[in-house]
Amino acid sequence: MLILERIVGQASDPQIADRLHELEHAGAVETLTLSGADSKINLDLASGTRGANYDGVDVGVGTGGAMVYNGDLILTINGQLAAATYNLFDFDTQSGTLDSITFAGTGPYSGTFSNVGGVWTKTSSDQDFTFSQSTGDLVVTPEPTAAMLGFGMALPLLARRRRRIKA
Repeated sequence: MLILERIVGQASDPQIADRLHELEHAGAVETLTLSGADSKINLDLASGTRGANYDGVDVGVGTGGAMVYNGDLILTINGQLAAATYNLFDFDTQSGTLDSITFAGTGPYSGTFSNVGGVWTKTSSDQDFTFSQSTGDLVVTPEPTAAMLGFGMALPLLARRRRRIKA
């Protein structure tokens, strides 16, 4: 299996075309092409740090790297995710749109996200998920009604404890 650690850019980019040509003759260039509705990007996610606990894709940050969204994004999650912002894609500019975002894995999440103007949302297992194509970030937050339910259950316990202290 071949694992690509870094994507340099496109062969049509004049800044790197000559160097790529030299590297191709040496057999040192791998090409990754994602195009069409059948393209799939599968990212593994777990709570923690990008690169160590979850996958992220850097598209030429600082060099004009252009992310062109297309195809399906599959988020493979095998456990509960902490509420946090997960930087899935890092780029300078972006265009296009994904065809779908879905959950996979053995974790508690399932279903397909809904898209409105490049902002994808899904509620699953008492958590809200929001992926923004403009930032490349997936934001995970507790679902508001679940948080309020937990607060509502704790309120009688706090009131009961307060009465005992006064007595």
